[in-house]
Amino acid sequence: MAQTRKNSSSDDPHTYFFRLYDPVRRTLEYKGWDVFPPTKISAKELTEACNQKTGLPLNTPLFIYLDVKPTVVDKLITADQQPNRFSPNFDLQDGDLIVFQKQLTAEEDARLALPGVRDYFKDLTFRTDVEFVDKERQNDDSCTFSLTLNLKMAYTQVIRAVAAKLKTDPKRIQLFRNQSTSVRDCPGAAIGTDTTLTLRDIFQSSRTNSNKPKKLFYTHLDMDIDEMEARKEMKILWQPNFREEGKDLNILVNKRGTVKDLLDMVKKQVELATDGTGQLRLVELSGYKIHSTHSAATQLDSLSSISGNKIFRVEEVPHDQLRIESDELLIPVAHFHKEIHQCFGIPFYLKVRTNEQFFEVKERIRKILDVPEKDFEKYKFCISHLGKQTYLEDDNYRISAKDLNPQAVWCGTIGVTTWLGIDHLNKTPKRPRPSYLEKAVKIYN
Repeated sequence: MAQTRKNSSSDDPHTYFFRLYDPVRRTLEYKGWDVFPPTKISAKELTEACNQKTGLPLNTPLFIYLDVKPTVVDKLITADQQPNRFSPNFDLQDGDLIVFQKQLTAEEDARLALPGVRDYFKDLTFRTDVEFVDKERQNDDSCTFSLTLNLKMAYTQVIRAVAAKLKTDPKRIQLFRNQSTSVRDCPGAAIGTDTTLTLRDIFQSSRTNSNKPKKLFYTHLDMDIDEMEARKEMKILWQPNFREEGKDLNILVNKRGTVKDLLDMVKKQVELATDGTGQLRLVELSGYKIHSTHSAATQLDSLSSISGNKIFRVEEVPHDQLRIESDELLIPVAHFHKEIHQCFGIPFYLKVRTNEQFFEVKERIRKILDVPEKDFEKYKFCISHLGKQTYLEDDNYRISAKDLNPQAVWCGTIGVTTWLGIDHLNKTPKRPRPSYLEKAVKIYN
């Protein structure tokens, strides 16, 4: 509605100021001023004056508004009104600011983000400056920029604006909330593409000081974000043998994939022995002991790595373990020294046969570990079952299925409750984390 204003002297001429709104560029352009007689101006005269200011034909249909106060405009004339007619209850006063725009086609009205003057002024109310910082290069000022955005913008609109600034595909950009502290700003949680949040919602849910400038972090992706969000990152230890440290890999896998899919990806990235079987398996480790082996059909989303001590290891299946006969078993083997609950080193599987003499088993272990005979003589062996160990001091002892807890046998592999322990000094170098974990190598298949 028009505001009530005091009339100037009826004998004074009226001065009006004009601004043109361009919906394509979303800008207001000052078009000067004009003085009119003190008599009441007609809608036709005002329309012609606006058209004259822009060099348009005098009868060009216009939408004309009165700028009442910041961010508030009231409509004076619509393009489809009869000539010489103002909207009801309007009376122009000396010094008024007139805002006008050309009539748009239906296609233009649907396509443009802010097609009308009122849309523009409403947008002004929610405009805010947002700083975007490269998550990987936070100290590089050339990768930091600011955009003037609308707090009502949907996340997809924000992404398009950022991508336009970076001149890249919107699907190759991911945004992160600002995890602000009293000391510094740092990247927080990633914002999912399925979100229905507006820009205002994002900042309201972020842990940021309301007095600080608004900030978000971004990163460039090597794949479309939809594809990336359909995947999850798995930390895998590639173990080429049981004597040397393995390599830690971070692999993006399809959340709905299987262990076979994971093994196929690893196989493309590692170097297999020329005389090996070429067949891989996924072994789950915990506390330097083998916990289980996951079949190729296991769904990856069923694998949990919540525990900080859990490791998923990929290894090549030895020739002698490709086929397990009915009288054979795979025994988990682990290293410890005196205390059965404090294991170390690299655990592994060993195939044994029922009724096999233990000195044969020991010799296979020595070859696997490649330990000199003099040192190997100091090694002691035991069968650990439910936390209790039984030392095997007789080399002529024959492997017994009963001793190895056959009730826990599944697919030729005994359960975690029973394993073969090697008791010897720990010569593994002291490190703050397992010695076989090194700097991660990310794999994007």
